[in-house]
Amino acid sequence: MAGKHARLSPSAASIWMNCPGSISITKDLVDKTNKYASEGTAAHQLAEECLARNESPFDRMGEHFEADKQVFMVDTDMATHVQVYVDAVRAKAEEAGQPIQVEQKVSLEYLTKTKDLGGTVDALFADIVFENTLYVYDLKFGKGIVVDVINNPQLMIYAVGALGKYMNADGRSSIEYVEMGIVQPRAFHSDGPVRTYTMLVEDLLEWADNTLLPAVDATYSDNPVFQSGSHCRWCKAKRDQVCPILNQDVYAIAQQSFPEVVESSLPDPKEMDVETLAKVLEGGKIIKSWYEGVCKYAHDRALAGDKIPGKKLIKGFGDRKWLDPGLVERTMGGKYPLIMTVPSKPQLKSVAQVEATLKKEYDLKKKNVDELLARLWEKPEKGLKLVSEDHKAPGVDPLKSSTEEAEGAFDVALDETEDFLN
Repeated sequence: MAGKHARLSPSAASIWMNCPGSISITKDLVDKTNKYASEGTAAHQLAEECLARNESPFDRMGEHFEADKQVFMVDTDMATHVQVYVDAVRAKAEEAGQPIQVEQKVSLEYLTKTKDLGGTVDALFADIVFENTLYVYDLKFGKGIVVDVINNPQLMIYAVGALGKYMNADGRSSIEYVEMGIVQPRAFHSDGPVRTYTMLVEDLLEWADNTLLPAVDATYSDNPVFQSGSHCRWCKAKRDQVCPILNQDVYAIAQQSFPEVVESSLPDPKEMDVETLAKVLEGGKIIKSWYEGVCKYAHDRALAGDKIPGKKLIKGFGDRKWLDPGLVERTMGGKYPLIMTVPSKPQLKSVAQVEATLKKEYDLKKKNVDELLARLWEKPEKGLKLVSEDHKAPGVDPLKSSTEEAEGAFDVALDETEDFLN
């Protein structure tokens, strides 16, 4: 994983490209993490080593990785999902006939004339002989927020930086296309866990000139613009309550939405005495409970057929499972015995583990494995979720769904319902 972030970190591009003032106001704020982010760091370390050493994550089962002073063991869940990323990158690199470069540092200094913009790409390689294509892949281990690959500023910045590695002295390159890939195995997306987006290099560089560079320049302004929005969710200024406009904007939204509740502007937490803080903390529990009730009610109204402006219902899916484990054991266990675990009582491995075993231990190609396992597994539906209308998954009309689907939809956990104000 990368070390200290650059001043203009690609991973935070959605923040500073929308709110140039965020850079100056957060420059002295410390980075903080949580167990989920640390787990992602550990998963990245595992993925990096597996790609570099030509290993499978399942070879590392039981090993431990330290991230942010926390220790994570490689269990079946981590190995299964990292394997999705490793397989995707290896398959693409094999198709391109190129070695994989893992954890590659890139810089846009050749464009910006400053070292303030750069980062570390999880995996990159380029075919400059036949396809004239640069490949940039990024692992997203989180499962709470689905990340889209189309026009993703982080990947586009990585791609622009990686292009610099393939330019000659006069600033030219034979590369014509850039394929950017996001692998997010633990979050549902209608396009699957591996999603790619291809751009012409000329279009990518035009974006850099007309969109990226002006955004970079705006962060150096003596009076940078502050702009609130969905990007505030990850901003350190919001976290530490130092944003000069966020409280104002939240109050304005609240006043428009339910003016009878909001009688005065929201106070700055730094201006509260301890007694007021205590009251707000207690009141916050009531507000949180009320808000969760609003989310649940909105979800139920949508299931009943009411259209919630800006929202839609989509199908949720669980992890893959065998349709008939006994059938798989009987038809494949004899020829491929390693698809079984070897505890005191042999047991069929998971779908992902069997795929990895067939590729590694029996040297089967991905295409052959897919054909062999076709129709042997399913991805069970887990009811309906209320999400933003711009979500890539197709919307579902609950009134046209089957009775079983409608009944199961009401069992969706509250924490699976998106915050409908985001």
